Amino acid sequence: MEKNQGLFPNPVPSLADFKKEIRAFSDACSDAAYRDKRMLVIRDSKRKDLLNLLRILSSYVHFVAKGDKGIILAAGFVPSKKRSSANRNPDTPEDFRAEGEIGTGKMKLRVKASPKVYVYRFEYRKKIEGEPWQVVLSSRSRCVIENLAIREEYEFRVCFVGRNSQSPYSFVVSSYVY
Repeated sequence: MEKNQGLFPNPVPSLADFKKEIRAFSDACSDAAYRDKRMLVIRDSKRKDLLNLLRILSSYVHFVAKGDKGIILAAGFVPSKKRSSANRNPDTPEDFRAEGEIGTGKMKLRVKASPKVYVYRFEYRKKIEGEPWQVVLSSRSRCVIENLAIREEYEFRVCFVGRNSQSPYSFVVSSYVY
């Protein structure tokens, strides 16, 4: 900021106050090097004061720059990236499988895990037209569905539930329960 005085004529806080606070924090760090509890408390207090001044200074730069990344860089700050909503939406389920255990009436369901998922919504129904889907929620990418009728064909599907949305359903997988 010192090299670009024309862009930032009256910084708040002043650069002299900011340098003074940096020196005070540096001295407090040196004093706290021997792990004296009192000095550690003073150091932490000076750190808090310095960060507060830095926030105020960054707000001043943001106000003067009005979103211009070049001016923000001239002040010595790094412009923040815009948040993407894509980071919050879960992907479409991939590699969905249903594996039965013979003679138990159980079906193991699994899907490729996704880091953006809060809950996995597994659904199943008998393969009959108009049969309602039964829902099983899981925090894991695997699920075991029990008490299925033996020698019946079932359909299974899964979707991911994210913070603000739900993914499309996977392809429906059909399997007989033995």
